[in-house]
Amino acid sequence: MLLQDGTYNAVVRDVSLYCRGDNDRLTAAFKLDVEDKELVHREWVELNDGTISDRAIQRMQECFPTWDGSIEALAEGTCCFDVAVDVVIENEQDQDDPEKWWTRVKWMNAPGGGKTAATLPDKADRSTLVSKYSARFRALAGGAPAKKAEAPPTKPSPSAPKPAATESSTLEECWEKLCTKHPDELHEQVSERWFALMEQTIPDKDQSEFTGEDWAKIAAAI
Repeated sequence: MLLQDGTYNAVVRDVSLYCRGDNDRLTAAFKLDVEDKELVHREWVELNDGTISDRAIQRMQECFPTWDGSIEALAEGTCCFDVAVDVVIENEQDQDDPEKWWTRVKWMNAPGGGKTAATLPDKADRSTLVSKYSARFRALAGGAPAKKAEAPPTKPSPSAPKPAATESSTLEECWEKLCTKHPDELHEQVSERWFALMEQTIPDKDQSEFTGEDWAKIAAAI
């Protein structure tokens, strides 16, 4: 009778070191007593490139605290006998006969362990991320929270000359300028104005590619 998928308490009864696969990789096989059933868990100790898996060693050290980390002690097995562990069971369908299912031990962890076994990819360089994506993220998020000005800017008289565009500006300056111009609008409303302004003023160019002169044109349009 198959065990249901899930995590179970188990006891290690025996261990065997052997080589398997096309590359004869070192493997540790553990005989387990799980719910009065005998199951085997296989741990790849050696990777395809011939190096020893530091994750496998770490997991086994967590499972067997008395193990000194040597292959001699692991092969002897006394550090493993009758040790309580947790196992994660996942049933698998037979590749040749779809009607057959097999109970497999996917992971073996120290009691209460395994909750932090997931690993993340290595982080990309922060300065590279900021340089490449900062402007895009700020633009999509609105650049900064919409702020209310203390008072709406006064309208210039018809005879007053229009202010000349500055030679250079930035995304932050333009966003602040737009927020100041529409102090009573919601963040989403200002964001809509922002994207419409980008499309009308400098179409067919991504904000991440804007130069200081481009932002000056946006500032003048605002």
